[in-house]
Amino acid sequence: MAGTQTLDATHVNTIPEGLYLAEVVHVTFEPVGYDGRPYLELTFRIVEGPHAGRQLTRMLDPVSPNSLARTVYRLEITKLCRAANVAPPRNWTDPNSYGALYGAPLFISVRRVTYTDTTGAYVTINQVVDYTRKK
Repeated sequence: MAGTQTLDATHVNTIPEGLYLAEVVHVTFEPVGYDGRPYLELTFRIVEGPHAGRQLTRMLDPVSPNSLARTVYRLEITKLCRAANVAPPRNWTDPNSYGALYGAPLFISVRRVTYTDTTGAYVTINQVVDYTRKK
């Protein structure tokens, strides 16, 4: 019967947790949040397996007023560059400095994260949490 099926909305459009071979397909700085501070937005495309073609985004804060957040940003970018086997950028806040990442194969570790949105509904999203070099 049409209209009688219910879906578990917490897992719609997410992929299973795991390690996926991916490549960086887009790097940009986007103003996000109430203060309009630019965040680095990295878009990864999965290149193998049943989820090939799916894209996942990771946002990082390079210009936080918090020095610890800036340090974490640089450590994460350094780890990403090591996994992609490219040199870290010379200018941390210039999207053109990240060109070497495009198309570089690496493994991304993906997990599911559930949170409550502004309406009180539970929402599950995928989050890129780690990077590993392709051997």
